[in-house]
Amino acid sequence: MPVALNARCWARALTGQALALAIADCNSALRMRPNTAAYLDSRGLVCLRQRNYDKAIADYDAALHVQPKMPWSLYGRGLAKQGKGITAEADADIAAAKALEPGIADTARKYGITP
Repeated sequence: MPVALNARCWARALTGQALALAIADCNSALRMRPNTAAYLDSRGLVCLRQRNYDKAIADYDAALHVQPKMPWSLYGRGLAKQGKGITAEADADIAAAKALEPGIADTARKYGITP
């Protein structure tokens, strides 16, 4: 069940649709399996889409604490930090994400996830 909830959360986050429902799905998945990096990453993307940069950064930090080399978490945290004007840290996160997954910026751009 938590895997399905996370998948739905992620799909909604990628498309930018039904973000309140996406958060509910992620929260439910995290209640069933707390501190799961993928679920925190998904919720981070929802928060990024909502421009709630502080919550996005907190979720990405938590995901990266569990799994330090998650390209999407690094990229999303970088974008959230850009949104807050924390440029040097944002650039470092984005560069680290691109080093792990060179096409991440292009993929994110296809979904409208841009700096």
